[in-house]
Amino acid sequence: MFHLAYRKKKISGETPVSVFEKLRGEFSSLLLSGKEGRYSYIGYEPFLLFESKNGAQQISTIRYDTDGVTRDVKICAGDSLAVFKAIFDQIRVKKIEKDLPPFVGGAMGAMSYDFGLVLHGIESQTTDDLEMPDMYYAFYDKVIAFDHEMKDLYFFGLGDSQVQAQQIAEEVARDANNGLSYGRDGNSKNAFGKRKKDLNMFLSKSDFLKKIDEIKKYLRDGESYQVNFSHRFSYETLEESFEIFKRLHAINPSPFSCYFEHPEFCIMSSSPEKLVSVDGGVVETKPIKGTRVRGKTPKEDREIEQELLKSKKDEAELTMIVDLMRNDLGMVCEPKSVKVIDHRAVERYSHVMHTVSTIRGRLKKGKSMIDLMAAVFLGGSVTGAPKKRTMEIIARLEDFHRDVYCGSAGYFSVSGNMAFNILIRTLLYRFGEVYFHSGGGVVVDSDPVAEFEETLDKAQALVEALVSG
Repeated sequence: MFHLAYRKKKISGETPVSVFEKLRGEFSSLLLSGKEGRYSYIGYEPFLLFESKNGAQQISTIRYDTDGVTRDVKICAGDSLAVFKAIFDQIRVKKIEKDLPPFVGGAMGAMSYDFGLVLHGIESQTTDDLEMPDMYYAFYDKVIAFDHEMKDLYFFGLGDSQVQAQQIAEEVARDANNGLSYGRDGNSKNAFGKRKKDLNMFLSKSDFLKKIDEIKKYLRDGESYQVNFSHRFSYETLEESFEIFKRLHAINPSPFSCYFEHPEFCIMSSSPEKLVSVDGGVVETKPIKGTRVRGKTPKEDREIEQELLKSKKDEAELTMIVDLMRNDLGMVCEPKSVKVIDHRAVERYSHVMHTVSTIRGRLKKGKSMIDLMAAVFLGGSVTGAPKKRTMEIIARLEDFHRDVYCGSAGYFSVSGNMAFNILIRTLLYRFGEVYFHSGGGVVVDSDPVAEFEETLDKAQALVEALVSG
């Protein structure tokens, strides 16, 4: 069990980005609320790293000194979530004050879409050319939290004793003010070493349309009601990763943005979609279905909104996913506690608008945050319904591993809270190149050309962030 200490001050000119730029380095993480979000979080200098691939876990104890970062690595096999839960259970905090931010320390990281295939017992036939971890989590005893609503800034420290926790909290406050006393640049910093070139689309338009025709055959045969199909893009650039992320967040400010830095990759996301959260035992999920390009004028925007709300196709798609998510939550929530709070609310972003529903429940006694994640992962809005059969169809028709795309990123807090997004609007830096996917839900009466155009609309903010530097 850990002890928790913190310092608190009013925000006075600091921003999550300005503080993160002082502290970023190997294994640093930023969770950034951009659109009506209350909290942003920074984690740096983790004490432990958890990475999983194909049933093998790599657990690294990390030490820091003036010569840099040292990792002591242990390899083990077994169920990835069980191993992760065993580690996380050792860092619980006995007592947490009320009214603190939901994340005060613990694990920040991501799970790939392809890990969801493992959870559901599905063998992927897609190409795994990037060889990303299935799970990646950094365990932080140094965390900074921004409360944008109350204008408060928290510096959290976790330690084996209250004295040690207080010392760490004081160190976090000093680092946030002064920056690190020595540099530890992440591998992705200044690592884009190739020339700029045109955007590469791995699947041609004609091949995309053929894939949609194949999907519609599965739909007509009754094997699925909806299939979320995506395709991959890449772009080579000389630009530094965090500059791309800042521009992406400026172009498309979203409530579930994140930036994870690792010596071998970098994840940059400006996601509008929550997968699931737990705060004080209350579980919430917010599936998205239904997308339109924003209007050029306020009047046109309102007209497009009304057209979206009147769409029977989009209503049916979202209702289908809401039912799926209610069933998933029902496995781990108290009986009769799962309720649809809001259905088909319209949310606007820089380039598109969506219809969104909100579902809440109360976590059942004896069920953990990891149990909840196992129940809802992957999100139904990025697979389709029924979930398992649809994932099998996707695994047959898509050409590449989705990797982080349509996976999930967020935190497990030692306070018992958690929050995870769905990794859409997401860039992955790997091997000197930036990769991303874009997709959408296909139903039996979908127009294949319209589906293709929708993927380009959704990708537009990512493309702008890449090419406008």
